[in-house]
Amino acid sequence: MKKLSTNNADNLILKFCVKVIISSVISILLFSYIAGKIVFALDLDLELSKYISVAICVLCACVISFVSVNGFKNNGILLGLIAEMPLVFYSLVNLIFNGNYVLFFVIKTVLIILFGMLIGELTVRKNKKIKVSKWK
Repeated sequence: MKKLSTNNADNLILKFCVKVIISSVISILLFSYIAGKIVFALDLDLELSKYISVAICVLCACVISFVSVNGFKNNGILLGLIAEMPLVFYSLVNLIFNGNYVLFFVIKTVLIILFGMLIGELTVRKNKKIKVSKWK
């Protein structure tokens, strides 16, 4: 009986995890830096930071899902959902340590999951074969 090799699958899972972690860290740092510069330059009220954090999380969810799911052929919704778990964990840690509002955490979590699954589904390469039949 022929043995099945799982080395390729192990490497694929490892690459996916590395992509998720690196894209999460870079996108959170980049978008937070840009938002901080905008708030400082425009001298905006810090009360707006709650709303800006929702926008940052949605943008990060889109970037993370696009970067990590790119290259897979199917299961975009599930991969997009899995890719967003570090961002949801980051939002939970912010809720616990900063004492943010629970409502904003729920809104951010729902938007992160929805946008992650949507971008994940749009990013996967689906090789759909179109069958052309002859007219009789």
